[in-house]
Amino acid sequence: MTETSQSSLTATLTLRVAEARVEDVGHAIARLAPADLRRMGGRVGDVLKITGGMVGVGRAELSDDAFEGMVQIDGTCRSNCSAGLQEQVTVAPIEHQQAVAVRLSPLWVGAAPATIAPERMLEDLEGVPVLAGGVVRVPTFAKAVNFQVVRTIPSGPVVIGKRTDIRVVEGE
Repeated sequence: MTETSQSSLTATLTLRVAEARVEDVGHAIARLAPADLRRMGGRVGDVLKITGGMVGVGRAELSDDAFEGMVQIDGTCRSNCSAGLQEQVTVAPIEHQQAVAVRLSPLWVGAAPATIAPERMLEDLEGVPVLAGGVVRVPTFAKAVNFQVVRTIPSGPVVIGKRTDIRVVEGE
């Protein structure tokens, strides 16, 4: 399944998309079988570049051996990389930085739901890798709300941390 080597230590794998575990929804987790993670030179916790029709990112975690040749990602991650269930994507470890600031724009139509406090959003998004242009899902008491990542500081793949400045902006 190895397509091309990026270096002697990391490889790009072509994997089939499978449904995420329920507990992973909204956390940008990409579960791979231990053998697949080893084959690409990745480790648990690495940020992975997932490429279907577009590029998305996810945090590497282990799946069961039964999922060898597959990557388990949720609907938000599938949407970000423009891939459906059972479709093939390429997956490779990617360098990333800790986010200093992330700007989000709401994606809902019609009446805005109750404002979500940035501190609450930070709790829900801590540890989530993001790219500008991607979507993140923030749970609320009533239902989850989607936001587009408008900008990250620094630019490129970043992981949201405890000290990341999260702000919601309209129409940027």
